[in-house]
Amino acid sequence: TLSELEDGLQEHPDDQTMRELTTYRTRLRKIRRVFRYLAGVFEALREVDTPLFDAESRAYRHQVLDVYEKYERLFSLSTMYYEVASDLVDGYISLTSHNLNSTVQILTVLTAIFVPLTFLAGIYGMNFENMPELGTENGYFVLLGAMALIAIVLLVVFKRKHWL
Repeated sequence: TLSELEDGLQEHPDDQTMRELTTYRTRLRKIRRVFRYLAGVFEALREVDTPLFDAESRAYRHQVLDVYEKYERLFSLSTMYYEVASDLVDGYISLTSHNLNSTVQILTVLTAIFVPLTFLAGIYGMNFENMPELGTENGYFVLLGAMALIAIVLLVVFKRKHWL
């Protein structure tokens, strides 16, 4: 199941896959706890010497060791699968973070381009009588040219930095 989730995570990471991964990781953590406890119980049983449990008996020791080794193996497997699930969760978070960084980078570029243009539009959108540029014949076209030049320069800078 973890292998299938890993393949699904590579193809299309989504919240449902993340929920399944965290569910498996939680279950594996609980299973590890149980197996660790049971391995400790059987470790203690190996040392017990009572009329019910004869620690000197070879058959008894063999049975206890056999069960102990099986629980130890199950604990080891559950730990391995827990680590795989944790790695997959970390991978999902990394992919999501990378996608978010790309989106934020594009929004930052757009903001960096439109803030100076908005500033110029705000200044020249004011209704003041004594703005010398308003009296010039080509003031409107000069302002549009300055705004276009600013946008083009910023686009070139961002392309050189490989942000676009």
